Amino acid sequence: IKVDVRIVAATNRNLEAEVEKGKFREDLYYRLNVMAIRIPALRERLVDVPELAKFLIGKIAKQQGRELRLTDNAVRMLMAYEWPGNVRQLENCLERASVMSEEGIIDCDVIALPDNYAGTTILPSSNAVQEVDLNNPDMDERERLIAALEQAGWVQAKAARLLGMTPRQIAYRIQTMKINVRKI
Repeated sequence: IKVDVRIVAATNRNLEAEVEKGKFREDLYYRLNVMAIRIPALRERLVDVPELAKFLIGKIAKQQGRELRLTDNAVRMLMAYEWPGNVRQLENCLERASVMSEEGIIDCDVIALPDNYAGTTILPSSNAVQEVDLNNPDMDERERLIAALEQAGWVQAKAARLLGMTPRQIAYRIQTMKINVRKI
């Protein structure tokens, strides 16, 4: 019997390094590594959180046989977290929130993030902040960063997009400039 098989596998380990250390078989590595697809961790692509959350809520709603909806504040809260457990952690968080939601509306009050998460965003209405020209040469870097954060509703990933930076760069500047990030 002739069999033609393709294996799709995922790992959170650097297999090249594991092969070097002798912890993963080299021949198996080369058999599996026909076409490697590298996807950055969710914390490095927080802009994907809203779309992923929408997809996952649809999947969970189908499993539970009921309508579920995420509020804008909940989405902003999800985008402010760094998701060390990646998409699986996001899915688990949303599933827990859906169980806690009596009406099927998932808001910040039913989203449980780890105890050590202090919440790094404020959730103002989007029309409450006056837009500032972020390219104004008279603004120093600290003022520009605060203005971008305010325009982005204190969602660091959105502020990063406004300034053409990565969320990590924004977080670093917030820390080094000792900007008091507003809490939820």
